[in-house]
Parts: sequence; C-alpha cells; structure tokens
Amino acid sequence: MAVERLDPATAAEALLDTIDVEPIPESIVAPEALAGLVRRAASFVCPITPRRLSEFVTRTIIGLPNIGADCSSLVDQTIESLIAIGDLVELSVADEPEGPKRRVLYLGTPSYVRRETRGCFVFGVRPDGEPLIADDANVHLVHNAHIRQLTSVDPSGIEDALQLNGLRRLRIEQWLRVPRPLPAVELLADYDARLSARGPAGDIPDLRILDPALPVNYYSGRWRGPRRADSGSFVARRPQEFGSDIWCYATLSDGQVERILDLPVGDPVARGADEALRLQAAIDEQCGHPQTVRVGDADAVSARIDFFGPVPTWVQRRLDVIASEAPRSRGALFSCVVPRTELDEELTFLRELMWFVVALE
Repeated sequence: MAVERLDPATAAEALLDTIDVEPIPESIVAPEALAGLVRRAASFVCPITPRRLSEFVTRTIIGLPNIGADCSSLVDQTIESLIAIGDLVELSVADEPEGPKRRVLYLGTPSYVRRETRGCFVFGVRPDGEPLIADDANVHLVHNAHIRQLTSVDPSGIEDALQLNGLRRLRIEQWLRVPRPLPAVELLADYDARLSARGPAGDIPDLRILDPALPVNYYSGRWRGPRRADSGSFVARRPQEFGSDIWCYATLSDGQVERILDLPVGDPVARGADEALRLQAAIDEQCGHPQTVRVGDADAVSARIDFFGPVPTWVQRRLDVIASEAPRSRGALFSCVVPRTELDEELTFLRELMWFVVALE
C-alpha cells in the first residue's frame, strides 16, 4: 500500500472525515471536532490517564491549520467535558492495595437519557472506533459542543432504535448522581471530623491551597502556596510522582501541614475534584462570602447564567441537558443560556446544593 504525503489542510479534512460529526465542523479546534477526536482516540487507547490521553490527541493535531502550541489546554478542557457528560468515566486506581492512586479514564457505557422537552441525549464510547449507533438505525445524531442529541423522522421510534443498538436507558436522577442537599455547616462538620481522625501528615512538598480569603469571582487567582501565617483547614492539591495532582483537604498550622485527607471520601467512583469544589463552596458560605452566579438577559425567552469558577460534574451534566452554551460574559469562567421557564428551578438547585447566591446584571 502506497503512503501519500498530505499537506496540513488536506490532513485536517481527512481527520474531520474520520470522526463522523454532524454538522461538519469548519475547524479541528471547533468544540464538536475536538470532542469527536477525543472520543475516537479514547476508543483505541483507554484505559489511560487523562494526561496521556491529552498528549496523544495533542500530538495528533499539532501542525494542522489553526492549531497552536497552546492547543493542549483545549484538549484538556474537552476531556473534562466528556467526563462530565459520561462519555468517559474517571476512576482512582492504585497499582498496589496500599499504593498511591492515579486517575484513569475508561469508556463510558453506551446509554441515553430522555427529557420530554429536549428529546434524547446519548453518551458513552464503543471500543475500536465503532459507531455508537448504526447508520441504518433511522436516527440522526446532532452534535453541539460535546453534547450529542438525537433526532428522528419517527420520534416515537427513537427509544426502540436506541435499545436495538444496545444503549441502556438511564433515569435522569441516575445519570446526574446529585448528592443530597444539606446545610453547608453540616458538610463541613463531616469533612472536619474525617480530617481530625487522620494521623500526622509528614512532609508534603509543593502543596497548593485554595485561599478562602481571596475573591470568589477569580478562581485561578485563589490558588497559592502555604504561608507562615496560614492556620486552619483548606481545600488543597498535592503532587504525586505519576498522574495529576491529588485533590485533598488539609489542616495547616503556621504554614505547615499537620493532617491531610485525600479526596474523594464519600463515593469510591466519585471525582476528587467534585467533592473539593463543593467543599470549597461550603467553606466560602461559612466564611460569609458565598460563591456567586450572575443572571442577565439573553433574549426574550432565555436568561444567561454566568459562572465564575468550575463546578462539579453533576452540576455540569444538569446544565448540559437544561442549558445551551453561550459566549463567555465579562469576568466569567463560563456562561450558559436557559429558558426563562426553567430559570427559577435551576437557581434553586444551585442555592440548595452549592449555596450559591444570585446577582442580577
């Protein structure tokens, strides 16, 4: 078989042809294209750590049109989005029973969720690049960023087609896996009790803490190294020899780590980041400056919600089926648009589960 040398533009077109995304993206860096590329790569290389998957995809697209050296951050964001939606499943795995744990990604089981007002959302990845749904299934997948939604000439037959293709139906409650609502003080008390039961931490080099005294609307600026004046308990991250930094909850005295609790602790298949982000929201609420979402007008029938920090995957999943992605507003980390008919319900959800307060634009 002859090997043909392709110019970068032709190579990009050929790569887009392999991921079967509709409508066809104009560029490899389009969210739909990156999501398709990550899914396809994962189907061949999982189980794999997030870092290695990111490196694999980044090496594939470096040198193509509009791809710069900073594309790895876009790939990282795409991987996180696919974990949030359920296309990929992240587990903490130890090579030895008492050994250090690392984040490992597995393929999500092909599944779907049905919402009466939005139709069917599908997620999961089949191995070896196999399509999620056969071409002759009489349904059509529409891609919007990392979300895949079904349309059909016969809406009443969508579920039959999905089940014939081996997709399992999940109730939305199963898919969201939302923790129970409770006061912030109770959540903190639970983690503080777990932390106080830990033995001395020993030396923890290169620890970084999330400073609760810094503004809640500037997430990246809240991270810093410990200082001599730091005493109390903090959400933190600590490096490990292999894999991503570990989320944890740490007690410091005069800047020195006394005790440390690695996350997650509540659910063995939960993500440490999810527990940490909710724990930080509880800390902020108890410190008297709760995290904020900003609400503004999108159009006559929709409202825009601006978020100033990352949210747990169970919040992101809910937004994925309720909201539409929107251009990021001033100062926000990300923004979305929700129908006004569902706005109050979504804001109540954020207040009850994350103790967010609402600021009107």
